[in-house]
Amino acid sequence: MSIETQIASQPSKMKRFTELLIRFRYVVTLIVVATCIATSLGQSRVGFSSDYRYYFGSPSPVIAAMDELESDYALSDSIYISISPKSGGTVFNKAVLSAVLHATEEAWKVPYATRVDSLSNYQNTVANDDDLTVAHLFKSESELIGSNIDYIRQVALAEPMLENRIVSQNGEHTGVNVVLTLPGKSPMETSGSYLQ
Repeated sequence: MSIETQIASQPSKMKRFTELLIRFRYVVTLIVVATCIATSLGQSRVGFSSDYRYYFGSPSPVIAAMDELESDYALSDSIYISISPKSGGTVFNKAVLSAVLHATEEAWKVPYATRVDSLSNYQNTVANDDDLTVAHLFKSESELIGSNIDYIRQVALAEPMLENRIVSQNGEHTGVNVVLTLPGKSPMETSGSYLQ
């Protein structure tokens, strides 16, 4: 008898396996459902931590140095709200600057916000003879008229503290930077958890 004949005459392992599955289908279904339930019970304990402490061993000199730095200063995080005109062009128009003003006012309402930086509340310094005047670049929508908008553009694009930080070099994008000083009570604390 040839090998081909022996192979053809014996039922294949796959066919036997299939017959067993069909014969004991209720038992197999029960085992599959029980396995799915058992594996899903632990899912509530699965999570992700953005705390860098979890990535270092507990007696880490890096963590000790960071703890010392945070005890002297404060645990802070930032949120950056980017604002760009829908139709392209620069941000130096009444609609976008009004949006900056509104976003700046609303950013102060974010829990733990300790500082908000934007074009509207930039402390602009103007020299008149021996006097220095420090004021917001603009405070209200009523100030957003032609010549004032030109002045805002000139100051924003010429000021190194604003360029590529609050306004892009080409003036097509701006933003509001919100600095949060978190209380540091929970290792799961991140700025995103306060925005929900």
